[in-house]
Amino acid sequence: IEDAKGGEVADGLLIPAGATVILKPGSLHIQFGGLTQPVEEGEEFTGTLGFAKAGIATVDYEVAAPAPGTN
Repeated sequence: IEDAKGGEVADGLLIPAGATVILKPGSLHIQFGGLTQPVEEGEEFTGTLGFAKAGIATVDYEVAAPAPGTN
């Protein structure tokens, strides 16, 4: 997880039980590195997120354009 400035969130992201966190460009977001093939804006794929207490969750991702002013 990265913050709005592209810095890694130290110690992960605390999400209290029952809370909702929205990840989006220009705010908290997930950035994938080391991909084996290119992805295009608007492309969708399924992956997983791992949580310390809740285990693994399946997530549908959509590739978004970078937020203005970011790389």
